[in-house]
Amino acid sequence: MDKMQAALELSNRIIDLPLRAKKSLKLFSKSTGLREDELKVLEFFVCRQIEAALIDTCRVLDKFLLCDSGRYLSKMLDLPQSTVERCLALDGPLRICGLLVEDIPNNVVFTSTAAARLLFYKKYNEVAIMKEFGVAVPDAPKLSLIHYPHLKDELGLLSAHLKRVTQKKCRGVNILLHGVPSTGKTQLTRTIGQEVEIPVFEINTSTGGKFLISPEDRLENLSFADTFLSNSPSLLVFDETEDVFNSSFTERSTASSHKGCFNQILERNRCPVFWISNTIWGMDPAFTRRFDMIIEVPVPRKAERRAIVDSVIGDLIDAEWAGKIAAEETIAPAVLERAGNVIRSVNGKVSRSQQGKNVAQLLSSTLKAQGHADPFRRKAGAADCKHYNLDFLNTSQDLGSIAKNLRSNPSARLCLHGPAGTGKTSFGHWLAAELDLPLITKKASELLDPYLGMTEKHIAAAFEEAASEGAILLIDEVDSFLAERTQSRKFWEITAVNEMLTQIESFTGIMIASTNRLEALDPASLRRFDLKLYFDYLRAEQVGNLLKKQCRLLGLPKPSANSIRAASKLTGCTPGDFALTARRHRFAPFAHADDLIVALKDELIHKNMITRPIGFI
Repeated sequence: MDKMQAALELSNRIIDLPLRAKKSLKLFSKSTGLREDELKVLEFFVCRQIEAALIDTCRVLDKFLLCDSGRYLSKMLDLPQSTVERCLALDGPLRICGLLVEDIPNNVVFTSTAAARLLFYKKYNEVAIMKEFGVAVPDAPKLSLIHYPHLKDELGLLSAHLKRVTQKKCRGVNILLHGVPSTGKTQLTRTIGQEVEIPVFEINTSTGGKFLISPEDRLENLSFADTFLSNSPSLLVFDETEDVFNSSFTERSTASSHKGCFNQILERNRCPVFWISNTIWGMDPAFTRRFDMIIEVPVPRKAERRAIVDSVIGDLIDAEWAGKIAAEETIAPAVLERAGNVIRSVNGKVSRSQQGKNVAQLLSSTLKAQGHADPFRRKAGAADCKHYNLDFLNTSQDLGSIAKNLRSNPSARLCLHGPAGTGKTSFGHWLAAELDLPLITKKASELLDPYLGMTEKHIAAAFEEAASEGAILLIDEVDSFLAERTQSRKFWEITAVNEMLTQIESFTGIMIASTNRLEALDPASLRRFDLKLYFDYLRAEQVGNLLKKQCRLLGLPKPSANSIRAASKLTGCTPGDFALTARRHRFAPFAHADDLIVALKDELIHKNMITRPIGFI
């Protein structure tokens, strides 16, 4: 063995990498900006990751390498020890960009075996290598900036800013996009990249959809991408930043736990980075001040949602279905695109109307899985104004006159109160149709939230949405928000009332609030409403007239005079009672008007509101 060692030491034969590996690593080092000595160190660690002979040798020498790696590697690589130690330093390029990491203390390895195999055995391929480091090239955007008119000013400023900082190669450029899910934030980054003609690269959240990547590993992948792509203009996208930024009462975020290190990430990145989050609650102010721009991406207005629907799946569905889909604000462009791809793959010989139903079915399944209600399920009553008739409302004011005056001055705050079923909510739908204005309806279940401060945010968002769309805002069961503050036991109940009062006070459009319990409202709320409209039970003649109309709509024989008199004696009757009996007729048909009257009596008995007359009817 001594003779073999002496012979090897006297040999002039150079032991080097295969030619293909040498060439690939040379190109790779050029992209990452490595020097010759750093490349030599990198070559060793790539070989050590996959070459069996070197793996075995290093295993034997592990105790030496762990104790004094600089000394031994300097002899192996024929480099000065100080040079090797500089290459392995935490602040050196190989460590900063995540090429070398510690799997155990003091043991440095190349970060990806798969990437090492690509560099060693395959022809050099940048996209494949980036994929192994968790960096993806996204698909081309399906939308353009015209689909974001509600962000026209912000996006114009952002586009100009990105062009300037890219041209000047400025460091520390970070953009935060935040907003509720399904507003198209990720799609927007691709659209911006196309607009400014700069390639976009996304930091993956999982390894091929199989395993989630930890926040720490994703930040290392971001560092690699920032180094690897810094030689040419590039935009990086870091989605799901809640995992990195947002702290809670019980746990500090990754960024907060390594604050100094993370601040350096935000200040030193060479490629502009988009950070995308559904919420910025819990983000440290020390981070927010380091963003060049913070842009909230709200839910697009209905007209803009319609343009998105037409752009993504307009070739598949008819105008009626496009309008129904655009009316649902929780459908994200990505969900639309996937549903469209499914329908296109089937490529069946069906009508556009049937394809619309198929798309709606796919969207409904996705939305229900996300915790939303089915938006395409037909809603009876309030949403259908076809049979809504002011003649069958018993109100304290002339509703027709109110609607006429609102056409010329669409600004009012109305409080509709009275018994259930008297037509309060339906009036809001009817008024929107009469004024040809969009209607935004909010119920208590949509606005109330168990998390501190979120109810107030939902209330503010509802008013902001109505203002931006020029829509009528209808809030049902408003007593859930405007309950008398002296009865509130928790401070957050009081803050919810205060937020609702403040928003009502400052709202300049048409706002309608309905309640069955006016007496439960906070006294301060009543002065916020320009008009209080009382919806009472039907008068006797209205009950008789509505009976005749209902028989005609249900295809029943015309009621007799005795039947009309009998119906007129019912007290406490509402249009809602007639609507309920009409639904009952669908599965338990009535033969004539007297059957309908009996059904109305049953409803009144259950409401405990009937007054029994003396004698027979």
